[in-house]
Amino acid sequence: MYFFNKKIKAFIVVIAIMSLICFISIATKSNEFKHEFYSKLIENRNPNIELKVAILDSGISPDLNLNLPIYRYNFTDSEDGSDNTGHGTAITNLIIETAQLSSTNTKIYSLKVLDDKGYGKNESVIEAIEWAIKNKMNVINISFGFKHENEKLKQKIEEAINEGIIIIASGGNTFGFSTEYPAAFENVIAVSALDGNKIADYAAKDNIDYFTNGTNIHVDLGLDTRIESGSSIATARVTALVILLLQNDNNLLNEKNVYYSLNKKLNKYANLVEGESIS
Repeated sequence: MYFFNKKIKAFIVVIAIMSLICFISIATKSNEFKHEFYSKLIENRNPNIELKVAILDSGISPDLNLNLPIYRYNFTDSEDGSDNTGHGTAITNLIIETAQLSSTNTKIYSLKVLDDKGYGKNESVIEAIEWAIKNKMNVINISFGFKHENEKLKQKIEEAINEGIIIIASGGNTFGFSTEYPAAFENVIAVSALDGNKIADYAAKDNIDYFTNGTNIHVDLGLDTRIESGSSIATARVTALVILLLQNDNNLLNEKNVYYSLNKKLNKYANLVEGESIS
């Protein structure tokens, strides 16, 4: 009788584990981009379409040779818009290289909102978004996030979206816990990272719109190169795809609901990716 009870308990445990795996798989379904479409979009785009892309980050290194004009603005207490962490430089270069923007009519605006130690304040981000609205940016990349919701930041994000600005933000490296802000806000394109063909262990998984590879990516910092991983890297890659889609459709920016129209196009270049399972 004791042996029989042990078998029943073991069976119940197995069923519980299988149910948990199924739950994780269903709960983390999202979109993974098929990267073979990047080259097709580059080939078919109109490089003369004027786009303004704001990259809110830690600035950009003056040593990076991009063959593309970069406009630098500083919203921190640092002396200038230079990048002392390498993060903003990596994100900026990754967007430019992935979308091959050097021969296009795309203007890149580096808005330094993270200080020289890589820390940021809601106030700096709000100020930078206000600047982006006034200067009619088309796209904003935010490859970082805050753990806690801020009502003033939410309102400024909503204002930017209502002005037709497309915002792509990192869900964060939260190891499967809550998505960070502003990615968690409505109508912000929330991005997290894959590691190979599965969701990265370090990645946010809750309320993510799109997953793409963000693990072991080679980045150029000007005088140095390194391998980086993170949802911030994945976000830059999705921003590059958004830029390419805009260059392929001259009318997309004039859509009344550009967020909805853009997501319809993004979904054409994506497929469902299952959550990780135990092998």
